[in-house]
Amino acid sequence: MTTTKTLLSGLTLLLLSGLITAIATERIKETEIVPQKTKKDSINCSPALNFIANIPVYSLPTQPIVYTRKNASSLTANSTIIKSFRKGIELMQGLSSSDYRKWENFIKIHGTSTFSTVPIFNTGHNAHGSQFFLAWHRMYLYFFEKIIIKLTNDPGFRIPYWDPVSNRYLPNYITADTYVDGSITKTNPLKNNSREKDYFSKPQLKYFIKSINETLNQSLNYCDFLENIQTQVHTQMHGVIGGTTGELNNLRISPRDPLFFMLHANIDRIWERWISKDNKYPQTNEFLSQFFYFVDENGHTVKMKGSQVLSTADQLGYKYSSPGTVIPGSRTQKNCCPPKQSAARQMVLEKPQVYTAQQPKTKIDLSVGTIPDTDNIINTIQHLNINQQVYLEVDGINVSQMPPSPVYIYLTRANRLNRRPRLSSYVGVLDLSMLSFQEPNTTISARVNIKQVFLALVSSINDLKNLGLILWIEGSKPFSINFSNIKLVIEER
Repeated sequence: MTTTKTLLSGLTLLLLSGLITAIATERIKETEIVPQKTKKDSINCSPALNFIANIPVYSLPTQPIVYTRKNASSLTANSTIIKSFRKGIELMQGLSSSDYRKWENFIKIHGTSTFSTVPIFNTGHNAHGSQFFLAWHRMYLYFFEKIIIKLTNDPGFRIPYWDPVSNRYLPNYITADTYVDGSITKTNPLKNNSREKDYFSKPQLKYFIKSINETLNQSLNYCDFLENIQTQVHTQMHGVIGGTTGELNNLRISPRDPLFFMLHANIDRIWERWISKDNKYPQTNEFLSQFFYFVDENGHTVKMKGSQVLSTADQLGYKYSSPGTVIPGSRTQKNCCPPKQSAARQMVLEKPQVYTAQQPKTKIDLSVGTIPDTDNIINTIQHLNINQQVYLEVDGINVSQMPPSPVYIYLTRANRLNRRPRLSSYVGVLDLSMLSFQEPNTTISARVNIKQVFLALVSSINDLKNLGLILWIEGSKPFSINFSNIKLVIEER
């Protein structure tokens, strides 16, 4: 998606004697920007997919029996759903290596740790960062459910969702090393030893709740909702539990952790909650007709398109214990992928620098000596309309390893950097998830919507020159992050 962007201030950050400071670049130039090969739009409109000839469209039942996806916290190790969950994974693990329903093969549909020539593998890679992120994962979970139902002969099985808001600790049946099947003690297939931890800390839960509330209440169209739920809610759930070495935090292999399916059931549930607030599913032909390839309950390669996943109850046979059956609303939705617009005008850095942060809490002073065209900048800020968003955009990101927790960001005044950050200053997390799919020594860009906090802080040029950031990581494992520059961007949606 090409959008109009205005850079409000160009900042270069440099590590000097262990202290991070911000310095104004000597030269800032205004340039006509043409699309850069290394710069991705905020939403990928046309994911690259392998084409497989003569694959049938999956035939959905006309009147499916509707069962409920329940809150994981309401279930126990002896619940029928959990018994089928464990048994289904064990049966998937025991299938022939040539069967795409086999556990390791089904995981590879989402992503693989190495290049694969199998056409249905790695399609999840292409769905991330695209307008199909939510739809693709809805399809993936649906076929996982169908396979479990087929193998266990349990038509009522539906994936339970894990909602940290209702219980910040993972249920015991997910974390226990073993379980009892009759008189036999077995290894628990729902346990994954690579997890960083099995709970949200109290501060992490506060940030998570704030991100969910903002995603549900401030996303006025599907494009904004999609970006917020993917880069904020989704990133936090993967990052808090997966941490540095957890498979859950490596998108190439994240479904190896069965918690993946419970996590994404909750993401899907939040989508339903947003739809229940008088919103619609995307209605563009591009979204409705886009096919993705999967393996069905019988082990056959099939394809499914966007128009087949617009009703969880009527098409897919499930609803959530909360919010229940949802009827799409009437609010008009914008096209996330409009026709290409003319190149945007930006003030860009001529020589961006690199800096490294290794402290769990890193303070960054964004004060600058001069800001060009101050009257125009402040006028723009003071007259933002409802469709204009303000982003903190970070370019050239690379890390030594995935951090032990999400990278939490506070926007505050520079003269408050040495004080305890307030929840009201929290703007979001830095989404590093796409680094999982990148080759070594490559970088990504990420951004955070800071509009609400930014407008509360900035009303004059002096306010703009008195901004600071705090990057906070929970945990004590060594971690370094490098990026080339930070930009303050206004984008018209």
